[in-house]
Parts: sequence; structure tokens; C-alpha cells
Amino acid sequence: MTQPDVSFIIPCYNSENMLANAIKSALQQIDVTKEVIIVDDCSTDRSFEIAKSFPDSRVHAFKHKQNKGPGAARNTALQHIKGKWVAILDSDDRQSPDRLKNMLARATVTNSQIVVDNLKVIDQLNQQTSIMFEENEWAKMKFIDLETYIMGNRLFSSSFNLGYLKPIIKSDFLSKVELMYDEKLRIGEDYLFLSKAIALGGLCAVDHHCGYQYLVRKGSISRVLEQEHIDAMKHADQNFFESVRLTIGERRAYQARQKSIQRAEGFLKLVAAIKDKKILKIATTIVEQPLALWLLRYPIIKRFKGLFKNVQRNITVEHAQTDTKN
Repeated sequence: MTQPDVSFIIPCYNSENMLANAIKSALQQIDVTKEVIIVDDCSTDRSFEIAKSFPDSRVHAFKHKQNKGPGAARNTALQHIKGKWVAILDSDDRQSPDRLKNMLARATVTNSQIVVDNLKVIDQLNQQTSIMFEENEWAKMKFIDLETYIMGNRLFSSSFNLGYLKPIIKSDFLSKVELMYDEKLRIGEDYLFLSKAIALGGLCAVDHHCGYQYLVRKGSISRVLEQEHIDAMKHADQNFFESVRLTIGERRAYQARQKSIQRAEGFLKLVAAIKDKKILKIATTIVEQPLALWLLRYPIIKRFKGLFKNVQRNITVEHAQTDTKN
């Protein structure tokens, strides 16, 4: 069998309504040879059956016996790739038919090991479509170095950060540096993976096209943050910091990212205090992390806004009742 140009790796979990479109968007890539590797992470719906049902011999489906997370699913997929390049594709996303053609052309011109492109955001929650990164600014970028990438991954510094990029990476480069995903991360595994790839010498070129279609849907894990995710990120970042030699600029970017993680942690504590109606804890958290309130504006925190309003309403009602009794 001739080596395909690209291996698409698709981790999936309960994606029966979207998986087929993701697979089709990979198979419909023009002017490139491809294979599609799907790893079902122990779904409870028909995701695996859908993946197995594709008659195309270029589609290969595997299934985990227990849920291990997206990083583990991608690692399983990486064990089966045959393509010259690996393309990261999420099970609820799609691509334009000429995406890989454009990205591989950019790789050839720049002699790079990694290529990223812009993303179209399809927001099902608000029925809106937009471009993730401002097109004029994106057009000015030729490459993304480690300092830029880390600085572009400060939590809540913008609605979207560079961690949302879905790169293509040369397979022989991944083998050479023995790079795998951190399976302990459920959020941020893409950021750490690409950070390590760049730190290990991968030249990351920017394709100015917008070929990836990112779907924002209710319940997406990347839009929900918990304390366990914060803890895992802190641990993974510390390990990364200790394993690579950073420049002064890269260290500053790393420190800025750590501050953003601390603010996010403060916000989660604030939400917990509000939920429990612990006024002293609310005040203490705000004093320690005054920017925690400011984080309410970001999409990943939207699910907490209703909680915040409900608690405020309950407190107001309780005060009103007290005043009436007095």
C-alpha cells in the first residue's frame, strides 16, 4: 500500500450525531491521499457502530474498553498511523475540502514540521458563525514560536486562545522526538502537545486560510472548567517547565500563563463560595483575586452566570423577608 499523505486522527466520545460529518470531511479532502483513524473512548451511544459502518477501506475504527480521555484516544490513534503527516480532527468538527492541500503547500514552501490554520467558529448556542482569529492579524503571521504560543494560551485572556489550533504534524518528526499526549489532561492536552512539539524543534508555520470548522455546542468539555482540570494543568505545566530549556521571553510567557491559571482557580473558588452563600469566603476570594469577577465575561464561564444570578436573587429575597419580619 502506498503511504498516504495524511492520517486523520479522530478521538470520539458520544458523538453519534456529528461523527459521520467529521469522517466525511476528512475523506473529501482534495488532491491528497489520506486515511482516517477513529478511536472511540468507550462511548455509550452508537459512535463506534457509525465509525465501523463506513465501507471505505481508508477508515479504521478502534475502541477503548474504558473511558480514558481525549489524550489517550489520540495516543491510541497515533499507534496506528501510516501517513506522512498527522492531522488532528475532533469528532464534532469539520474541514473545508481544500484544507490539507493548502496546509501541505505551506509546509513545502517553509520546510516546516508543523502547520496551523485559522478556524471558523460555528456557535450552535447563539446561532452565530465567526472567524476565531482576526483575519488581518492572522495574515501577518508567518510562524508561531514557543513564546508566542505560550503567551497566546493564557486562560481567559480572550474568548479563544491558540490552544484551539488543530495542527498537522510530520509523522517522522513525532517519531523522532517520541512525542505523545499527556493522558492526565482532559482540558489543555492540545496546548501541551503543541508546546512540546515546538520546544523540541518543530518549526510551526502559519497557513493563512481558514479551513477548520470548530463547532461550539452545549456540553462541549472544552467549554467547561473544573478544579480537577486546573490541578492537572498546573502539574503538567510544571513538568513541561522543568523538562525544557526556555529563553527569557518564553519564561515570561510561562509566568503569565501561570498567573492566568491562578486567576481561573480563584474564580472557581468564588463560584463555590457564592453557591454556598459563604459571604466571608466570597469577600476573601475577591480580595485575593479581584479579577475573578471579570472572568464572568468569558464563554467557558457562561454556565456559572445563571448560578450567580440565582444566588443573588435568593439572597435578595431572604433580605426582603427579613426586612418584612422586622
